[in-house]
Amino acid sequence: MATLKKQRLIDTDNRIKAAAVEVFAEYGYERAQLSYMSKITGR
Repeated sequence: MATLKKQRLIDTDNRIKAAAVEVFAEYGYERAQLSYMSKITGR
């Protein structure tokens, strides 16, 4: 059971990182917003 929870945390972490890369690439550091990342990850 613990490994499933750990895997979900890793998956979430990877989705957030991928969304951040996408947002920073499109908007740059100064214009990036967490709301953009949230829309990408579906959260």
